[in-house]
Amino acid sequence: MKTLFYYNKYKLREEMREFFRIPFVFKRSARLYRMGLLEPYYIDFDLIINDPYRCEQVAKFYSIKIIEISKQRPVELLAFIEKYGGGTFGAVRLAGLISTLTKIPNVLVRLTRELEYEQVKVPPIAGKTLKGRLSDIKTTIITDHISTGTELLDAIDAMEFNGGKVTDVVAYTVRMDKVRKEEFTRRGTELHPLFELPNDLPEELKRVAIAMTERNSFSKII
Repeated sequence: MKTLFYYNKYKLREEMREFFRIPFVFKRSARLYRMGLLEPYYIDFDLIINDPYRCEQVAKFYSIKIIEISKQRPVELLAFIEKYGGGTFGAVRLAGLISTLTKIPNVLVRLTRELEYEQVKVPPIAGKTLKGRLSDIKTTIITDHISTGTELLDAIDAMEFNGGKVTDVVAYTVRMDKVRKEEFTRRGTELHPLFELPNDLPEELKRVAIAMTERNSFSKII
């Protein structure tokens, strides 16, 4: 843990920005999200962390932010989201490593489960109801990307159904122009983007992202 406190987070952040330049990490595509919004581009997080060195650096970057949060309020549990739909889930792949670096236990939130008490993978505890298994434990949710935030809000509801309290959410990339910030504020949850899209992209990718978004908005108008 001590090495994380002395790690140059600003130098690390610049290295993380270079990861966006890896071939095919920044992808041009129209993706339909649950809120019906078309996304003209996205970041393939799995391609960033499939290399062991990059995976370690990304986990350190998350861990530094978690440590910063813990200096302001308790972080008693980390929750990682198994998202709706198919494919791999970047943040889930980092769960064990981030938990090891921060020494904070973790749980998996499975949004695909129909029963609310099964959506958080916590075993039954003697003497506690299903809704009280987390007993107001202060939780930080970790995810790879947030577009509108709909899945995150569902995950917060699932944690609170099981008795926990989600104080913070840490995401690698966030579309701050689309995310439903007021909904997080209403739930008392603070949002921490490690990178805000498109502003934190390398300059040439930022220009492409803005142009694609503008074209997509125009095409929907006409």
